[in-house]
This record gives sequence, structure tokens and C-alpha cells, in this order.
Amino acid sequence: MKLREVIGYYTISRHISSIIVILFILAAVSHAKIFQDTQKNLHYISQNGYYRSTNFGDTWKKIPLNSTYESTGILQENSNGILYMFWQKDDALWVEESRNKGEIYSKPKQLFSDFEPDAFSIKIIKDVWHIVFKKGNDVYYISSQNNGKSFAPRQLLASSPNIIDWAFYGDEQLLSLYFIENKTIYKAESNNQGITFSNKKEVYASNNDIIELAKSFFAWLEKSPSGYRIFCFQPNTKIPWLAYESPEEISSIDSKTDSSWTLISFSQKLFSSNTKSLIKLSNNKKIINTTTNLKDVFYQGEMPIDCFTDKNDIILFANKNDEIKKAILHNPDAPQLTIISPSKNLWFKQGAAVFLSANVIDKNHDLKDTPQIFIDDQVMADFSLYPFTNNNVSGFILLPDQLKEGSHLLRMQAEDKMGNMGEEIISFGIDNKSPSIVKESIMATPTQIIIPIKETNSGIDSASTIIKISEGSSEVSGKTVCSGNTVSFTPLKPLSTDGKYIIEYLLYDKAGNSSSCESCSIVLSSTNANIYANSASSNLSITNLQNGPNPFNMAFQEETIIKYTLSSPANINLYIFSITGELLYKSTIASPLTSGTISWNGKNSNGKNVSPGIYSYIIIATDTQGGKAVKRGKIIVL
Repeated sequence: MKLREVIGYYTISRHISSIIVILFILAAVSHAKIFQDTQKNLHYISQNGYYRSTNFGDTWKKIPLNSTYESTGILQENSNGILYMFWQKDDALWVEESRNKGEIYSKPKQLFSDFEPDAFSIKIIKDVWHIVFKKGNDVYYISSQNNGKSFAPRQLLASSPNIIDWAFYGDEQLLSLYFIENKTIYKAESNNQGITFSNKKEVYASNNDIIELAKSFFAWLEKSPSGYRIFCFQPNTKIPWLAYESPEEISSIDSKTDSSWTLISFSQKLFSSNTKSLIKLSNNKKIINTTTNLKDVFYQGEMPIDCFTDKNDIILFANKNDEIKKAILHNPDAPQLTIISPSKNLWFKQGAAVFLSANVIDKNHDLKDTPQIFIDDQVMADFSLYPFTNNNVSGFILLPDQLKEGSHLLRMQAEDKMGNMGEEIISFGIDNKSPSIVKESIMATPTQIIIPIKETNSGIDSASTIIKISEGSSEVSGKTVCSGNTVSFTPLKPLSTDGKYIIEYLLYDKAGNSSSCESCSIVLSSTNANIYANSASSNLSITNLQNGPNPFNMAFQEETIIKYTLSSPANINLYIFSITGELLYKSTIASPLTSGTISWNGKNSNGKNVSPGIYSYIIIATDTQGGKAVKRGKIIVL
């Protein structure tokens, strides 16, 4: 059978962003993958037959199977180059062998009976056959030291009705069974090639549901309230590395390693309602290429089989109608991107202006001037980026007004003049709901005031939130702590019983949504606290607020001017925050006026220049009756 290499090297790198590449079949006893023997011949077993290639997939020869049972076979090879094909039939394990790299196989031979597993795995390591299988609640291990002539007694490695998934890994030094039970991954190990195994040990525990293990290399899939996450350990450590995350469903993960390369593949509904899969190539924890769309894939409607890494390339194989296709997906000349700002998992409002900064390494030094930006696979037209300088690009994008609340993906692509393309993806959240205080649930004692807050998405921004407690005209000194959806105030001195206190508050969440500036009164007694809402209010408002120049370039302008107009005279407080909510600068005008200006020279409270980016500012006006008005703006610093 002739294999079609359907996409050329540079053509596929040019369209890497529109290709989804591999879906592993993880059925009970079917491992629909390509097996590579020691001479780099490729072997593939499917329902349609057995395929063999002696030129790394350029052409394939189909060899008929003796029975349909063989279509679920597992291939392994011993140190003498003999290939073994294992499969299960009639409550027994069978094998046939080939001494000429799969050209001809022997007649099938039954190895042992009483074998009807839910799933099984077989590895040949240093001529020892290692068989692990699960039946019901139990996971067993069987081995043979003499090419299947006899087998050691079965060992029970794990037993529990709560085993969600399992995987068996092994090499000459160590055999490991990993399994998921009650949000925890356990392992049982053998350092003597299966003669004995240790008792189960906890490897990793999570607050989230762990739902799947990769079958080729240790990696796992978690389901959290915000979506799905794929983890594996960083090299030579027990530190989990988040390889991928998405609000959409993920399944059928697998992972391979080849020297410093790690290949992770999985199925994801986000990218297609038909065939669904995605692959990543990682080098030292840096994602090089990510495929993200299925609309124009070369194997549309076909079954992806397997993939390999070879000289920094991803080699993909897919099958349809008795024909196997091959494509080279990874181009080492592709630019490598690292998005610096925004960081992952930040929250924004619909239509927000977001500062974007990225580092781009291009070995050919011929990048096109402007990269492409995507939000959830939709090309962004409303953005302004400055040309590449010193391997960096920065600018601003305006998020679409129609983005729904919840998690989204931002993707940046850089292309050179030869058509090589690289990309980076980060996740972010949209939150349009303002936080509020649950006044009727405020609890107050002489030593503490606890203020519940209603905030459902991004969480309270403790750095921007302002809580002020006063008695008469005097502010009460104390410590304010935001924890979750609760703000607690602890006074330096106990509050007096039967005293009347005013709570003034302005709440911000991490997306920048703010509550109105409000207040309420509490009266402490020896038994409880009475709460009176909106005891301090007025018709004060900020009728106009603007600043310029904006953007503000400190290399050419000495300062930016903030102008305001009020409905009635009031004192003014200005607060300037970083994009992470850190208070950088504060200024006060204590003479009541109906209009005025405040200047800012781009320095923080310590007199140091701030970095280029977007900065939020808040103007709070306070009149003599205690009434307040608040408005917010943004300053872009170049």
C-alpha cells in the first residue's frame, strides 16, 4: 500500500496553527498505535489488517490477519529482534512470533487461560515478559522469564472499587504501576524486574478529580471547577508541571518522551464536534508548537493513529479507507514565543484594553513586523502592536464586547518571511459582575468586624479594595484583611459598646469591577450589632473625568494631567494601581473645589519610574457631609 506524504515540510509549518494531530485509542485491549522495532521498521494493527513499513512510513505493506482477535493485538520485541503479537481470545492469552521483522508470523499459541481482563498491558524488558491487567476491582501482575514457556504466580498489586484508571510503565531499572483512587495517584514499584512489588505509595493528591493517566509516560488529567488540566512532573523532580489547561472537556491523553522532548496528545471538544485531538511538543518545559483547530486538517474525516519525534520534527500518521498518510508537523525554524504579559489566568472585563508583551526568538532573524492575535480561535482585528525590537513585541489589544463570563484562550502567532510560524497560548477570565457587601450579615464585636462580600468569579482584589471605619470625624486605626469573600477589620484598640461607627467601602474584584462607594452604620451593644444602611449619602457626583496625554510616553512628556469636574465642592483623593492591583501612587487635594487637575509624572511613591503598561486610577471625591463619589480611568504608559 502506498503512503501519501500529503503536506510538505514548510507548508505544514506555515499552517501549524490549523492542525490537530493525534488521538490515541485507549480501549480495553486495543492499543491503536504504531510500534517501532529496533531497526526502525514501523508496525500498525487495525481492524482492517496488519501494516508494516521498512522506510519509516513512506510506503506500507498490508499483511492479512488470521482472525479478528488479532486486530486488538499488542506488539513487543525481545533482545534477539523477535517480534511477538499478543491478543486475548476465549478467556485466554495468545501469542504469535515473527523472526523477520513482521514479514511472516508463526501459528498462534495459547499462553495461559483464565484470562478475561477489562484491560491489559504487556512489556518485554531484558527478555522478561511483564503482563499487567485489571479485572473488576483488582489489578494483577504476571511475568515470564523464558519467553512464555512458564509464568510466575499472579501478584495482586491493587484492589479497590474506586480505581478510576491505571497505567503500567517500565524499564530495566524499575517497573511501576500507577493508579487513581479517591483524587489520589498511587504507585506500586518493583526494582527486581517483577519478583516483588512494594505496597502502594501516594504519589500525588489533589483537591480536584483525577480522571485519567497517560499510557506511555507518566502524566495525568484533572477536572477542576474551572475546566480540565494536564500535568506531569518536571524532569528529575516531583514537582507537578501544568502542561495544558482548558475550560473545555479533555480526554484520551497520552505522552511520550524522546531525549529532551516531551510529546503530549489528547482529545478536546473545544476544537471540533467531529474528530477531536490536540498535540504539544515540549522542550525543557517550553511549549514549542501547539495545534489548535480542526477545520482544514489534512486527514479530515480520517482516524489519527500515532506520532513520533525525529530530529525536532513531529511525524504524524493517520488512516482512512486502507490508506495511511504521513505528515511532518514541527519545524525547528519556527519562531519561539513566550507571552510575558498578561500572565496566565488573569481576569478582565468585556471590552477591556489589555497590555500584551512577548519575547520572540527567531533563528533566521526575518520575522514579519506584525504577529496575529486570536481570542478563542477568532482573529483579533482591534489591536495595536509595535514592531519587533530586540526579540520583543508589545502593544495593546481590545477584548471583544461579546465575550461571555468565564475562561477564554488568547493565542499569539509570529511568522517569519519564509512562512515558518510559532505560537503561544494563555488562558484568561472574563468577569463583568461587581462585588457587593452583604450588609445584613455583617458581624461586629469590640475586637473585630467581619464583612461578608458577594463575589462569584474573579475574586476580591484586596490591594484595590478600600474599607474605612470611623467614629464621628475620627478614623479608627486597625488592620484590614481580605480572605476569600470576607473582609475582616481588627481595631488597634477595642471598639466601645453602644458606640456608633460608620463603615465606608469601595470594593474591587480582580477584573476591575467596582461597587459603588457606599457606607453603613453599626451600633455595638453588649449583645449584638445593629446595622443601618446608607446612613451617609449625598447627591455628590463626578460629572467629567479625563486625562492626557494618553498614552503617556515618559521619554517625551514630563507628566500626564487628570482633569475632573464635580457636581458640588469636595476633597479629592487619587489612587494609581498596577495591573495586578498594587497601589503605586496616592495624592490628595484637601481644598473643596468643583473642578481641578492632578498631575502624575509616571513615578511610584518611591520616586522610581513605572514600567510600560496599563495603570488604573481611582478618583474619590468626599464632601463635607461625608458623601462620596467615585470614578475610574486608565493611563497607558509607553
